[in-house]
Amino acid sequence: MYDFALVKYYTVQLTGRPRTEFADFLDRMRSDPHNSRDLGELMAQIQQMGHKYEAHLRYFRDERDLAHRGDAMAIPTQAFSRSRMRLYCQVLSPKVVVLFNGDVKTKGINAAQDCPKVSPHFALANRLTVAIHQAFVEEQLGWNSACDALTFDPNTPIPL
Repeated sequence: MYDFALVKYYTVQLTGRPRTEFADFLDRMRSDPHNSRDLGELMAQIQQMGHKYEAHLRYFRDERDLAHRGDAMAIPTQAFSRSRMRLYCQVLSPKVVVLFNGDVKTKGINAAQDCPKVSPHFALANRLTVAIHQAFVEEQLGWNSACDALTFDPNTPIPL
């Protein structure tokens, strides 16, 4: 968890994978020097929301695939950066965001579903949002008393 004054950012680790989805994203983006400016802008937006603004939907790029029942959003927002880098996430409240994975969108492709680089991450993010919603229904996930943090058993996996 990344805990800022106003926002707590969580991530997920899929069974059988050596690191979290967000750690995988960071490692891959850092491995290419061409990504350093865009990654810096993305991380600055995460920090600014965490310290100053909270995680209101207007700060996210709406790439939700509602037809497939997922509600993954992307960072950075167009107002913050013109970057083609996409980090998919789920905004659970202005105080809680779950960070997934992403990539750099291919130039000239508009829809995330049509991009060979981001579409696998976008599809997984949407599956994860559905699983997270279901985990709330089944009470595997909950809210703390202040409703600004998640409660869960880290040893109990949430099925996809």
